[in-house]
Amino acid sequence: MSALKLVFLLFKLSFKLALFLLEVVFWCLFLLKQLFLKLFDLGKAARSVKDGILRCPRGHEIPTFGGKYECSECGWVSDSPIYECRNPECRAITPYINCPTCGLSVRNPFRVGRP
Repeated sequence: MSALKLVFLLFKLSFKLALFLLEVVFWCLFLLKQLFLKLFDLGKAARSVKDGILRCPRGHEIPTFGGKYECSECGWVSDSPIYECRNPECRAITPYINCPTCGLSVRNPFRVGRP
């Protein structure tokens, strides 16, 4: 094997290694960003529900337990908590809750993650 071929193989190997390391760094940063967003959403959800009461943009109280709620996915109406549909075929976690007083939408604090 000539010296030129050996240099070319070493260059090719180092280039592949550099691309692999760049991809590893990219995925680590991506996963850190996702973890940060999940923790931020979880903290925001904990702050938005105080004493089991959620507030709409106009300040009306929306009880998180004991009210009558309609699933935005399947239309199932129940008196269950707002965080999940009780329909056994649906089981959706609704992204938004409508205020019973004015009808404005409020982000569901029990849904962690971006809608």
